[in-house]
Amino acid sequence: MGPSLLGDKAHSLIFDNTKIKRMVRWQAEIPFWRGAVEIVEWHKADPARRETYPATDAAMDRIIGRYGSPA
Repeated sequence: MGPSLLGDKAHSLIFDNTKIKRMVRWQAEIPFWRGAVEIVEWHKADPARRETYPATDAAMDRIIGRYGSPA
């Protein structure tokens, strides 16, 4: 995964887009909960969109096991 974790993914960040939203007077038209429902529905609509990657899942499990889970 090396190169894909460099740059903005290397550190935890919180992005604040308050200024740009104020300048363009933008407001979300879809609330977060509705967008989340739409994403789930999109995945459910086509079995091909629900493909999993066992090797990636196993790697993530190893990482979590080694460093622990915050929960």
